Amino acid sequence: MNFMTNKPYDETSIESITNYAKQLQNKRLIDFVDKKNIKPLGGKGQFGQYLEKYFFGYDINSRKGVDFEHANLELKSGGVVFRKGALVSKERLSIGLINFTDIVSETFYKSTLWNKLKNTLLVYYEFQQAESPLYYKVRVVGIHELSKNDILQIKKDWELIKTKVINGEAHLISGGDTEFLEASTTGSRNQKSIKQPNSEIVAKPRRFALKPRYMSSVLNQMYFNNIILEGEVNMELLDNLIEKLKQYQGKSFEEVSSALYMDTSESNKARFATVTTSMVLNSLSQISPTALESWKKYDYKIKTVRMSKNRYVKESISFPKFDPKMLVKETWETSKLNEYLENTKYLFIFWREEGESFLLDKTVFWNMPAEDILEAKKVWKKTINCLKNNDLDNFPKIKDNRVCHVRPKARNSEDTVRTHHGSEMVKSTFWINANYIRESIYNS
Repeated sequence: MNFMTNKPYDETSIESITNYAKQLQNKRLIDFVDKKNIKPLGGKGQFGQYLEKYFFGYDINSRKGVDFEHANLELKSGGVVFRKGALVSKERLSIGLINFTDIVSETFYKSTLWNKLKNTLLVYYEFQQAESPLYYKVRVVGIHELSKNDILQIKKDWELIKTKVINGEAHLISGGDTEFLEASTTGSRNQKSIKQPNSEIVAKPRRFALKPRYMSSVLNQMYFNNIILEGEVNMELLDNLIEKLKQYQGKSFEEVSSALYMDTSESNKARFATVTTSMVLNSLSQISPTALESWKKYDYKIKTVRMSKNRYVKESISFPKFDPKMLVKETWETSKLNEYLENTKYLFIFWREEGESFLLDKTVFWNMPAEDILEAKKVWKKTINCLKNNDLDNFPKIKDNRVCHVRPKARNSEDTVRTHHGSEMVKSTFWINANYIRESIYNS
């Protein structure tokens, strides 16, 4: 059958569809459509809706199968911003809802996810706050060619999610469980929990998505035509990094700093964090020439923790300061704290006090388990109640919750911010408890 009769491309050919799409590179949708024929579209993803309906000429859909069914090709669009000369993906790339019932009997290469991922046409635009989506300039157009290592990691992520569903633990899934592919919450304010197989406990509906940092890496390679050659870096990158870091284990801070030619003077308040980061980057460079670029895809936050001689953590770890006026408007599913805890992964580097110095004691990859995220939710909820009641003296304290607490993060007592009641409070934030770091991370 000839599918070219009504469209300016061959619906059976990936090459034809891609070549047609590449006309958009560095241009705008409005350059290709008649403005008089356009009907305003509402809701999220307006660019994608305009792209489907007015550029490719097919009805907007949310079908289970791929968008160009005769070519077995999926279409995905999204926004980027430029920061320091590089593209940064505005958000995760949503693939589709997870069917908890179906996934338990699927295999990866015959799964709904893989059917959408294996041939994907990406169309990414430069986001402009005050601009209509029709006027966004398209920056990236092309087929997302998954590398062998990317496929292996995504498969591993998918299998971890599937295993949790099989074990009746869909309610314990966390975005931080995985590396490139995540089971993200849908973000709907009124989402209803749904049934899962093998458990009576209902779970949040979730969708498969590729993480923003991973997508930023992919998009930069496409945009700058800088395809990274396959090297020795593979699925064992994180294990290899731990092995390389062992060369510093048991050495003093001064010894490590000297080996890296770093400044260790006490006037440098960030010296521990600076030396720790340099140590990680140096270890990556010893793995392979491409290890650092691969590491960026994993988006681990490096955290430096100092411990006493008796292995007690000296300080709690803070998140960015919150705006009390914005905090009271959040729901848990869309809150910044939930986003941090669900999706942030850490490489913890522990330095233990020994005599007059600190020794490198332990390195741990970690993300917060789902049950602990629920504990943190209690702190978030109480904080909002305190703000709504203008009760600024009773924020959750470190003794109130085993995971986290709220306290000031300010220059001094005069460094304040205004609440929605109009009262002033010292700038504050959520903190992960020092004892929790010791018990749940160091001792894990």
